Amino acid sequence: MREALILVEGQTEERFTKDVLSPYLQGQGVWLTPTIIKTKRTSDGTTFKGGITDFGQLKRDLSLLLNGAGSRLVTTMIDLYGLPTDVPGMTTSGPLRGAIKARHVEDSIRMHFGSPTNLLPFVMVHEFEALLFVDPAMVAAATAQRSAESTLRSESAGFATPEEINERPESSPSKRLLRIVPGYSKLLHGTAAAKRIGIESMRSRCPHFSAWIARIAAFHG
Repeated sequence: MREALILVEGQTEERFTKDVLSPYLQGQGVWLTPTIIKTKRTSDGTTFKGGITDFGQLKRDLSLLLNGAGSRLVTTMIDLYGLPTDVPGMTTSGPLRGAIKARHVEDSIRMHFGSPTNLLPFVMVHEFEALLFVDPAMVAAATAQRSAESTLRSESAGFATPEEINERPESSPSKRLLRIVPGYSKLLHGTAAAKRIGIESMRSRCPHFSAWIARIAAFHG
């Protein structure tokens, strides 16, 4: 069993990795070990985790993983939506949008670290909740709000893939979910819905996400 280290943005991504993504990849011989980005350390030693407010946080924790990884793969799962402008690639992407912009940022991050062969940055288009729009019925079931299914389905009907659901603050995937499903909890309901949907269904609708999974499975150090 090969091990890959994954730096994730928050608790939801950590739970998704442990409960959904890692079991799937274990079937392909890969064990994923997640680490949440540390956002703040106080003088008394308390550490706060989750979210990215500047590139320094990402750089620090990614450097630590790379330094201790040996030949193991190091990857990330961070959202394009809300990514700070000082992250490499964010201010040089020009008119690029969606998955093309995400790939530009991923390549820029990798180059920032000297392009090590075992570094595979992944930037989710546009955020974790896009994966849940793959199957609105499973979201409705996980949140016990069956009446929300048709509205969720219509919200994504105009997009070729859930990864294209736009990143404007008022209409990002998470904002749409919060508006349609009162009481939606990213950690509780997001993970439960992701389990019901499954990685194969996500891959069938989200090509950028699917390509990342394929590259993790193909890496052999």
